[in-house]
Amino acid sequence: MNKEFSYTNLFQLFFSNYKLLFIVAIIAAVLSSVFSSSLFITPKFQSKSVLYPSNLISYSSETPTEQLLQLYESSEVWNSVIEKFNLFNHYNIDSSQIGAKTKLIKELRDNVSIRKTSFESVEITVLDKNQKIARDIVLEFTQQVNLKARQLQREKSKEVLAIYKNLVDDKKVQIDSLEKAIKKISANYGVFEFGRQAEVVTEQYLESIRKGEGAKTEKIAELFNNFKEKGNEFSALSILLANAYNEYNKQLVNYEKAKSDVTKELTYTNEIISPQIADKKSYPVRWVIVIISVLSSVFFAYLLMIIIKNLRNQIVE
Repeated sequence: MNKEFSYTNLFQLFFSNYKLLFIVAIIAAVLSSVFSSSLFITPKFQSKSVLYPSNLISYSSETPTEQLLQLYESSEVWNSVIEKFNLFNHYNIDSSQIGAKTKLIKELRDNVSIRKTSFESVEITVLDKNQKIARDIVLEFTQQVNLKARQLQREKSKEVLAIYKNLVDDKKVQIDSLEKAIKKISANYGVFEFGRQAEVVTEQYLESIRKGEGAKTEKIAELFNNFKEKGNEFSALSILLANAYNEYNKQLVNYEKAKSDVTKELTYTNEIISPQIADKKSYPVRWVIVIISVLSSVFFAYLLMIIIKNLRNQIVE
């Protein structure tokens, strides 16, 4: 570092011009205070909500919190908020202009923050010039997210419902077919219940032979032969029918549950912090603007003094 820019000379330059730098600081403070007032910058109010996800259906390996964030990013949710609050008019954007929707979305995203917290919750923060609208936009985002989640849940439930309905219908067709076959055997061969009925027929057949009851023996023999011919088939059909009824009842329970899922109205967010109507503005923070303006003005004034001092020294040399 040359002589002109030694630390000693820098300090001497500062203290010899501290009054001027003080005046610069005062001017910067006044100007920044004026230009950060509501006359030049529209004050904005903040409303915030913190929520945990609940009852969300898993679609992939993402966590429920990540699913909730994706729902908040849905274009349907944003479009609903835009439409409800007539945000084109609210933000003074001409909707007939080319790129108006892009401009509106940018403006809205500048005022809306949706993020995942370190506690696996979702925080939504909205800034607006109207404190009530800021609160209402937070509420509407959450309302639309719940509606979107419910829509997705119902669409998936309808798919499951259709699957179970087909299973129930198929099983009903099978039951009807088995019952028809069993009734045909019963009507044509007199077989109604294979186990006990077969035992009784066998006993009567043997008893009639022993007693020599010809006509009765012939009649019972016909029924006995029917059991020999159709007994196994009747028994197999009966077992299949019982199994079909069991499966039908299971699928019917699943079907009724799926039908209930289609119509139920769940809440998919648990609100930890409710949005409130702010009682003071959050933007701009005037004292921060004033401090930054003062410090930067003093710094640049001092830097200008150094440059001027250096130029003078070069001219003298």
